[in-house]
Amino acid sequence: LGIRSWRVINIEPIGRAKDNPELMLTVDEYKYVLDFIKTHRFESTMEVTYGCSHFLPIEYEREVRKWYFLCNAGVYTASIMYNGNIGACLDIERRPELVEGNIRRDRFKDVWDNGFKIYRNDFRKCGPCKDCPDYKYCAGDSFHTWNFDKMEPNLCLRKLL
Repeated sequence: LGIRSWRVINIEPIGRAKDNPELMLTVDEYKYVLDFIKTHRFESTMEVTYGCSHFLPIEYEREVRKWYFLCNAGVYTASIMYNGNIGACLDIERRPELVEGNIRRDRFKDVWDNGFKIYRNDFRKCGPCKDCPDYKYCAGDSFHTWNFDKMEPNLCLRKLL
């Protein structure tokens, strides 16, 4: 098949999965997956890596992927939705305040240059993240699991693991 890499990712507490907690990995299952990747990452011609979903504790962060965590939403990533709305990552919950424009009426370059401000500032240093020693690396973790109502992450693997 010519497959050169396997990017492993877990089910996230978003969308319909949010209502099905039995689908989420346990702490032991997370550790098993991360240890599996760490062990098998370079063992074969197919590289095994962890996806970009979350900041990880330092013992895993550079051991399971080539890069350090960064949520690219609105910083390096934009998406055009089925109805033409422009947003950051398609996994982020659909909220009116997170729609940056619409491709049918707005120039994408203008939206990119002048929008996405929420993703380009430091508003998530609050709640449980406020005094976290890893905040400078994590920055509140992924936007797709950020709880905009409670102003806290729905999932923090640093605390979990």
